[in-house]
Amino acid sequence: MAAAAQPAPVPGFAGKPPETLPETPRTVAAATLLAASGGLLDAVVWLLHGHVFANAMTGNVVLLAIALVSHDYAQVMRHVTPLGAFVLGVSLGKYVLQYHSASALRLALLIEMAGLAIAGAPLHLPSKAVVGLVALTAALQITAFRRLGNVAYNTTFVTGNLRAVFDGAFDMLFPVEPRVQIRKRGRRMFRDLGVICLGFLAGAVLGAWCAPRFGDRSFWIADLLLLAAGLLIRESLAPTV
Repeated sequence: MAAAAQPAPVPGFAGKPPETLPETPRTVAAATLLAASGGLLDAVVWLLHGHVFANAMTGNVVLLAIALVSHDYAQVMRHVTPLGAFVLGVSLGKYVLQYHSASALRLALLIEMAGLAIAGAPLHLPSKAVVGLVALTAALQITAFRRLGNVAYNTTFVTGNLRAVFDGAFDMLFPVEPRVQIRKRGRRMFRDLGVICLGFLAGAVLGAWCAPRFGDRSFWIADLLLLAAGLLIRESLAPTV
């Protein structure tokens, strides 16, 4: 009797998930630079484009709810724009991961850098277009860069990272069996995720300083951070044969 035909593999799901980077000092530094770019983007968009968030959709949902209750429909549209762009960015990220898995992270960085280059160019784009473009690129980044080894992280907001930092601190101080392994993993989480959180804070400080001085050209500084991150992890981003 002939063997049943095996189902075709789902694109992007063979072997290591494409959104995973190996956990090394270089990739931790790269993730920190990615987080710095995320903090910069949120600070610049908040200060220059109507007090909305490029990355933190929780804040946009809360502000959208307040605007709805207040019948402030101009503000409603300010917050609907980044939310819609975020959905598109996540969808684009999923497409890149599933159908270009061998070069997904490289391609995601290139698309994000191109989007931010346009956002920072003197094209006199409407504020909503700039916000939407930045939110889309941020969503692409959050979708494409999600794991360092077996540790989940985030480069565009810090809530989950902060939780992981103090999860790691607890495991480091009060490990259960096997004690050595749990303490070691806790120490690694506390260290690596803590550095990434500090990177986000540093990026936000940089964005707050740059926004009144350079305007939308501040987005080009985020591009420099992304370029540096890409150079740090270029071996991990190299297409596999």
